[in-house]
Amino acid sequence: MRDGKTKDYDLYLTNMGAARVLAQFYIEKFKSAYTDANVQFNRLRPDIGQDAFEIHIPDGIIIKNEGTDLNVPTCITNTAISLRNRVQIIFRFTGSPEDVTDKFDFEHTRCWYSKDTGLQVNREAVESALSRELIYTGSEYPVSSMMRAKRFVDRG
Repeated sequence: MRDGKTKDYDLYLTNMGAARVLAQFYIEKFKSAYTDANVQFNRLRPDIGQDAFEIHIPDGIIIKNEGTDLNVPTCITNTAISLRNRVQIIFRFTGSPEDVTDKFDFEHTRCWYSKDTGLQVNREAVESALSRELIYTGSEYPVSSMMRAKRFVDRG
């Protein structure tokens, strides 16, 4: 928000079934391009939810920047897939934009865009970004939030 430059675009899905299909598609593309990639797509027990899945990577992350095929991800983690066009598809959370952003750990990240509602920017997020104040709002994943906080501070 401050300098008009966007590092990347995070894409969240409202539907777990769509998230599962998309994750499976990109993992198969990745495994076809990089046959040595140790990544697995696992369906979870039906009692958790019929569309529930996990991306399993023993080392936690795989980064491959070779090639130019836009359909082959450049990075896969247990919670997200990054594409060459600066889009990162996040699978950790699915649901309505309000439900998803309520789970975000820092105030400045709580804006969103959807084709139904357009751009949604709240006053607190703008104030946080413009004042360069990092406001922690709580998290289900506090260790991840600590690592993200360090990155935000390092960026200024």
